[in-house]
Amino acid sequence: MRLWDLPGARRFVNTACDLLRGGSSVVIQFPGRVPDGFDSAVAATLGNTLDVGSLVATTSPLQDLARRYVQHPRHIGRLQDLCEDPGFRGRLVRLNGLDSETWSAWCAFISAYAEMSRSRPLFGRSLFLVVLAGSPPPEPPPADIGLACRSWDGLPDDVDLLLFATEQLREREDNPLLRSLVATTIARVAAWDFDTAAALVAQDYETIMDPRDLLREMAQDKGWAVDTPLDWSLGTASRTGSAHPAHAALDDPPTELHRRLWSAQLSVLFPWIELRRHETVSANLFQVKRQMRAEGDSQGDPFALELGDLLRLFGRRGASRQVRKTVLLLREARNELAHRRHIPLPTVLSLTASAVGY
Repeated sequence: MRLWDLPGARRFVNTACDLLRGGSSVVIQFPGRVPDGFDSAVAATLGNTLDVGSLVATTSPLQDLARRYVQHPRHIGRLQDLCEDPGFRGRLVRLNGLDSETWSAWCAFISAYAEMSRSRPLFGRSLFLVVLAGSPPPEPPPADIGLACRSWDGLPDDVDLLLFATEQLREREDNPLLRSLVATTIARVAAWDFDTAAALVAQDYETIMDPRDLLREMAQDKGWAVDTPLDWSLGTASRTGSAHPAHAALDDPPTELHRRLWSAQLSVLFPWIELRRHETVSANLFQVKRQMRAEGDSQGDPFALELGDLLRLFGRRGASRQVRKTVLLLREARNELAHRRHIPLPTVLSLTASAVGY
């Protein structure tokens, strides 16, 4: 599964293509680099609707377009001349090679073109697809009727990444609880960054459950330090301020990273622990009731007993050694999660081993 197969990323491409089909040029901002496969995803979505051509930008937009698409470029002295030339009409131009110098010229040109092109019929109107990337990416021109601006913001989200991780782990892990926990951990840690999710899913479980060293290496490769600002334009955060996992791992202690690890375990393991508590009471109901009566509690609800209560009752008699061991493990795990601490891998493996068959 690739990034552009994920629902959020696919919607992003579909929206951009719908705007192009509707007659608007589109400017897209990516922090850092353009994700791999973006142009292919756009081309596949457009199909034969629009003829996509690529143009390397210089500081002379009108001359660039005239030389590329017009039979007699010397006759093109104004923007209106270009719009009326049959060689230019009905095209989709994907601009490449943009930098701070070339974008300054093209930004003004595209704004002027959007204003002029909106009065022209959709059939035969040429459009531009502009991708701005970098740290920070250049600012887009003001949106207009014939010009739409979109930013890669909050995509993919943790639901997309959970789908990705689950699919990648399907052939690797048979234990449904462990697979769900590992996939959720990857999605929560990565938060919104597909590259991090792809890197994590290729690691062993020890690294996934404690990814700080891996994430710090990623931060080093990106040139980030603890004092690098959290900023969408730099790629270190989402628009809402959620830190890139590699940046979060630089904190000492890495409080945000630990919160994400704990959050994943809480959402998967806590309900399962409660289910196992209920099943343990049900499987030992006669003995539980007998011990409750022995303590003078004949009217209480045995299914309301907490794990600590069960451990105390089973510590006296009425349950096998294995049942007592399981209840003890469940209680220890529950207490860790209740105190906002994530569970280390050996405990996770012991806990999830009992989930086979559930």
